[in-house]
Formats: sequence, structure tokens, C-alpha cells
Amino acid sequence: MTLTESAHPSPQRRRVGLVSLAIGLTGAPAAWVTQLVVNYGLSSYACYPASVPRGHVLPGWENVRIALLIINLLALMLAVGTTFLSYRNWVATRDEHPGALDDLVAAGEGRTRFIGLAGAISGIGFALAIVFDLIAVLGVPQCSG
Repeated sequence: MTLTESAHPSPQRRRVGLVSLAIGLTGAPAAWVTQLVVNYGLSSYACYPASVPRGHVLPGWENVRIALLIINLLALMLAVGTTFLSYRNWVATRDEHPGALDDLVAAGEGRTRFIGLAGAISGIGFALAIVFDLIAVLGVPQCSG
């Protein structure tokens, strides 16, 4: 390691690619947002296709619950996968800068490690949000009116 690499605030940045960091950080939130928007559109149209809500699912939309379930499971798999990617990024760089957390945050050192850890922690949160949405798909009646 050269003197300039050891002085860099993120000396192990080459261990993890920028694309890997970006996917790990944004994959789970993107999966949740996509799942939320698509599921809302499908489920609302199935029960409220016009100005009056329906008491039952629109004819031809009887399998919309299966589509919602598949979308939720795909989003959950993507969120869990990108969370593990972020965890792997963090493990690859976790010895980037030893020291107290306060010192690292104040100095901006260990950025690669921070992005990996932030992606893993937020990924867990978004995966849990997708699980709660999945529970709603399974447990809440589709149309009531």
C-alpha cells in the first residue's frame, strides 16, 4: 500500500465496486417502492375501477391476489438479496479504519464500509416493510363495500 492509499479516507475502496455499493444501498428501497406502487394500482383497480367502489373483485380480476402475492415475494427476494450484498460489501471493508464510531463519522473515514453497513441496515428495514405488506395481502379482504 502506498502512502497516498493509506492516507485516503477509504483505503479499501477498491475491494468493492461502485455498482455493488449502489445496488446494495438502493436495491431494497427500490423493491419496496415498486412493490407498493404496483400492488396499490392493481388492488385498487380490481375493487374501484370507476367512481363507485365494488363489493367484490372486478370480473376477470379474480386472480389479482395471486399476482399481488407474486409481486410481494419477488420484492422480498430482491430486498433480501441486496441486503446480503450490502453485508458482503461491509464485511469486505470492515477493517478499513479502526477506531471509535464517532471518530469515523466526524472524519468521514471508512466511507465504503459505511455505505455497506447503511445498505444492510436499511435493507433489513425495507425487507420487514415488504413482509408487513405481504401479511396484508394474505390477511385483508380484497374488496369491501
